Amino acid sequence: VVGFFGLGFMLINKPMSILSNSFSKVFAQEVIAEHNQGRNIAPRVKKFIFRMALVALVPFLITGLFSPPLVSFIFGKEWHEAGIYMQIFTPWLFVVFLSAPLDFLPDMLSRQRKAMWIEHIKFALRIIVLAIGVMLEDVYLSLILFSSVSLLLVSYTLYWRLSLAKRADELLSGDKNTRDS
Repeated sequence: VVGFFGLGFMLINKPMSILSNSFSKVFAQEVIAEHNQGRNIAPRVKKFIFRMALVALVPFLITGLFSPPLVSFIFGKEWHEAGIYMQIFTPWLFVVFLSAPLDFLPDMLSRQRKAMWIEHIKFALRIIVLAIGVMLEDVYLSLILFSSVSLLLVSYTLYWRLSLAKRADELLSGDKNTRDS
């Protein structure tokens, strides 16, 4: 099970991380510079996430639909199970792909405390759902619960980060209005 999990996770996560990291470094520098210059960042952040979704949609759809036969073809039939695990992870890791480039926003906007609490909650809920699957001796249930809880929490994190960018713009607009008065 651990081998299937490791292979399935690695086959999605490694290419996704390489692509995401290459985009996010440049993006973070540009957004930080714009914010420091008093420019709005929310439209740029939303546009970036939309573009990331477009870039990732087809590969993630292919992974979600065809990973068991693809993994079996590439690695052999004995690894078919890893492809099933990949299907389970795909929705969660798609949202991770969208959210990860925004990791810098809580630091930039001094919201590390909430980011830390989100991570603590994510960790605790993941342990709970894995324990449920282990107690029920059902690997698929464990993976589905883990992926589902992760999907929900990472989706919330993405929403929160987008709202942070919007809030930063609102605060910036408020500062401009105060200065203009």
